[in-house]
This record gives sequence, structure tokens and C-alpha cells, in this order.
Amino acid sequence: MPFVFLLVACIPPLSPMERLANAAHELNSATRFARMDIALSNVAEDGQRDFARRHAAWHRDLRIVDVEIVGVEPLTPDTADIRLAVSWHTLDNTTLQSSNVVQRWTQDREGWKLTDETRTSGAKGLFGESMAKEHKPRLDGVTTSSWQ
Repeated sequence: MPFVFLLVACIPPLSPMERLANAAHELNSATRFARMDIALSNVAEDGQRDFARRHAAWHRDLRIVDVEIVGVEPLTPDTADIRLAVSWHTLDNTTLQSSNVVQRWTQDREGWKLTDETRTSGAKGLFGESMAKEHKPRLDGVTTSSWQ
């Protein structure tokens, strides 16, 4: 048994970037699966209300299919950007949408916290932005006999 204890004691502490990756993964997984209590614990205190408001439609009006971390860009020793690809659809339209998001993270004495989040490209609607209505052809007065 002492041998096992020695192995555990030899595990080096996580680097700041590993702690950032863990925090980002925890926040984005929790948000995807409607665990806002866990997600908000990774958001800076002054941004929690805005974060909750911006994600209110998730699981109410939107289905989040996947959230993938596609990049990490350290900016300073205490600031980094996380790039995400989010796949989603509305509950009334199962056409898959994709949005690219950049999250700004800052490290303080409590660890890494999300301080800002912006959709940079892709489909609108993920954070409550108004979505352009699809143009659907009108079929008024068209019958199957018209197709021949």
C-alpha cells in the first residue's frame, strides 16, 4: 500500500494551461447539458447574470448538439482565448446550424474564469440574436397535376 501512495504523491501539479483547458471543458460541457449551476461557477462573478441571460434559450428553444474546443490562444500569463465550434438547431427546425465562438478567460487567485463570450462567425441565434428567416417557396395553388 505505501507504494501506491508514493506514486500518487509524485504526480506533478497541473500547469496553468491545463487548468484553463479543464475549466473551459467543465463550463462548456455543463452549459451544453443544462447544468447552469456548474457552468456559472466558472464564470466571473460580474458576468454571471449576462451569461445566464445569453444562454437562457439553450434547452428551451435550442438543442445543443456539440460544443468542441478548437483552439486555445494564450494572450498573457493570466488571459487566454478559447475558440469553440458549436453545432445546434432550434426545436422547431432540425436543420443543423454551426456557430464559432471565442471565449475570453482570465486567471485570478480563484483560478480561470470566463469573462467574455462572442459569436465570431456562423449562424446567428445561439445567444438570442435574431435569426434571418429562411426563404421558403410558396406553394399556394400548386397541385400534383401541375408537376406533370
